[in-house]
Amino acid sequence: MVLEWQRGTIDGVQAPVGDVDGPVAAGLVLGVGQAHETLTTRGRLHLLEHLAFPPRDRRAERSGLVDLTHTIFALQGDDGDVRRFLRDVGGALAQPPVGRLAVERRILGVEDDRPLLAGLEVEAVRLLFGAQGAGLAAWPEFGLRDVGPQDLRDLALRWCVTGGARLVLSRPLEGVELGLPDGPPPTLPPSPAPILQGPVEVASAASGVAIAAIVPAEPAAGCMRDAIERRTWEVLREQRGLAYDIASKTMPLNAEQSLLVLSCDARPADAGLTAAALLDVIDEAAEGRLPDHHIVEAHEDLVGRLSPNDPLEALGMLIALAAGEMRGRPQRTPREVHDHFSAAGPADVATVARGVQQTLAVLLPADASSGRLRRATWPTSDPVAGQRYRTRLLARTSDAMEVMAGPDGVTAGGATVRFDALAAGVNGDAGALTLVGLDGQEVHLDPEDLRDGPALLEDVLGRVTPQLLVPADDRLRAVRAGAGDTGLRTFAVADLHRDPQLLGIAPDRLGDAHDERAGGKLWR
Repeated sequence: MVLEWQRGTIDGVQAPVGDVDGPVAAGLVLGVGQAHETLTTRGRLHLLEHLAFPPRDRRAERSGLVDLTHTIFALQGDDGDVRRFLRDVGGALAQPPVGRLAVERRILGVEDDRPLLAGLEVEAVRLLFGAQGAGLAAWPEFGLRDVGPQDLRDLALRWCVTGGARLVLSRPLEGVELGLPDGPPPTLPPSPAPILQGPVEVASAASGVAIAAIVPAEPAAGCMRDAIERRTWEVLREQRGLAYDIASKTMPLNAEQSLLVLSCDARPADAGLTAAALLDVIDEAAEGRLPDHHIVEAHEDLVGRLSPNDPLEALGMLIALAAGEMRGRPQRTPREVHDHFSAAGPADVATVARGVQQTLAVLLPADASSGRLRRATWPTSDPVAGQRYRTRLLARTSDAMEVMAGPDGVTAGGATVRFDALAAGVNGDAGALTLVGLDGQEVHLDPEDLRDGPALLEDVLGRVTPQLLVPADDRLRAVRAGAGDTGLRTFAVADLHRDPQLLGIAPDRLGDAHDERAGGKLWR
């Protein structure tokens, strides 16, 4: 039976309420996520989510999550548990319990949750969006290094307001109090355009092969994703034995667009063949040649989600509905939603797949190629003009390296970061500085390894906006100490993506979450 729901307002917050019998499942959704932070504040929303999450209560199933575009608190329990949970979360968002700041910040340094995304998916957002928007999910939580109580209070006051929240209930519940301050929906930055313009293939540091593409935020895209995942499994695993695991994920970016990532493991020697096979599946979908049963099964699953079997399934659907409306999707009645999903047919799937053909980026190892697409070098930027600085004679490298620094930016090692497109300047130990551009390019400057290095650092720091500087972290010393004698000390922030001990958070996760139910996230 198709889920029915009513729209109302509960304690100043818009609330879609379902009609599913049983224990009540509730979710408080904030319309802000990782993509709305900056590289210098990355992680503060995650810290606020931790502070707002009530102390452990084994009687109820609870979960919290910060993803690309939303922050979600969810619970299933009896009526009293749910009322207390929502009251405590709302109160903590209104007045963050900053007395727990140091403890929760330390917890985030050792958090070891189950990854929400694989390495290829993190690599996809980094390559496509750099160090801004959705790309921020692939970077360390630099904003935790110098966060203070007032920073969190200001963050909560700006983002945790009635106009920027939705309360979702699987069935009606009386007596709910949230206590969020009144306020309009927060003004959020627009989603940046992808850096790579497809169709291209690009070298990836992650193992395996993936296709990433921008798709419309429509049911037909979900149907296409499920159908091509089924077909990819059939071709790559069952027929050709090129992959063991195939996965797909669609991540909303804004009201109109989502990011699709279809990934699979593959032996390095088979990466080129695997990429070509993935492109063949996309071509089949675009030309309407996918086997009919894959599309039928995908469509049945898509429409079946509108008929949840229990409160948690209903909660998941209503959260997705509320989140979409907060991104700017139109409000629809239950019947309109059902009709909208049901209308996604084979022709729509083919149309979406043709769009994928035009925008896709194939991620694969540097020495592999599909043989079908132009090779994109990432990142690409013209070098700046300015003063040349060379490595010291005793630097730990046999090759001379030079840095060009001028009023527009810095170029080194083939990368350029411009001051007018700077995401952050990350301080390291011994006066080192890593400049990170909005496009994800990184330039590392170490005064110990460059002639006139101190003068260079002084000049660069004089051109960087102080708000874009990230203070040093003791964890960076571990990176530097492990550089060995393989060349110039070229620590780059990208190294943190490959070593979870240096990140302090799981590097292959695109979402910051914790829950109190063995086996996974409550609404997933």
